[in-house]
Amino acid sequence: MTDFSTNYTDSSKPPLSQGPAKKKLLIALPLSSIGAVMWWVNVPGGMTLCILLGAYALTGAVEIFGGVPLIEAAKNWEALPGWKKGLVSILVISAAIIGLFLTIFIYAKMTGSA
Repeated sequence: MTDFSTNYTDSSKPPLSQGPAKKKLLIALPLSSIGAVMWWVNVPGGMTLCILLGAYALTGAVEIFGGVPLIEAAKNWEALPGWKKGLVSILVISAAIIGLFLTIFIYAKMTGSA
């Protein structure tokens, strides 16, 4: 029995997850938008479609703006020394926490909850 996820030598095309970033973005963004509309009108499954395909579109956007595929970025990350990984991780996590608190504060001010 063969593993279909890694055995695509017969096929001329790689799987979509290893495709170019533009293709990921162009496929997932419209479908995510359809999911958002379905979610807005309370169609079951709309939220799941929106979130999953939105995350996939975000992956394509990160690859486009970063300039390298995520596989290459992972190799570059693994090549960094441990102290640099720790420093970058602390900075990214701190920025995310600050962004979260600012978003909560701004939302509370907009809705009059604060």
